[in-house]
Amino acid sequence: MKNTDLKPLSVWLVAIIFWSSSSAAAQNLPLAFPTGDHLEQVEGLYNSHPVSLIEACGWSIDSAGLQWLSFLEAIEQKASTLGVDLRGVRLVLTVFFQGDGQIKHLGFARQVTSRNIREEILEAFFRQFANEYRLEVGADSGFFHEGPAIFPLRPERAGG
Repeated sequence: MKNTDLKPLSVWLVAIIFWSSSSAAAQNLPLAFPTGDHLEQVEGLYNSHPVSLIEACGWSIDSAGLQWLSFLEAIEQKASTLGVDLRGVRLVLTVFFQGDGQIKHLGFARQVTSRNIREEILEAFFRQFANEYRLEVGADSGFFHEGPAIFPLRPERAGG
């Protein structure tokens, strides 16, 4: 066998190894994580969760918006229950749901204008939240949503 005959075979082997390693990496992704630390794995999750929240809500932007608001309210309520202060925290959340509405992965990224909060606190909080929360939407396959989260959800009045 000539060296040139091995070249196409080596290209296929590299492609198979890359595909299997990126697929395995997505499977090893934590339940809750800083999105910036796992960009490659997040890209793989979009492939395995091809449906958006709007699609899962029958293309109703009103229904999807209400589901997202309900999701954010549940985050705020859980944080209050656990004593996690999210006031002034601004995030972009990237959430991958299973077809039954359970959270498979929850990525978070602080926005530049966010109040500073330790990443470890957010990771631990979102891990606990994701273990308990279920979105009231069902789909035939996994689905995703990415959107902003600014806390508090409702402005607080000064002095009362």
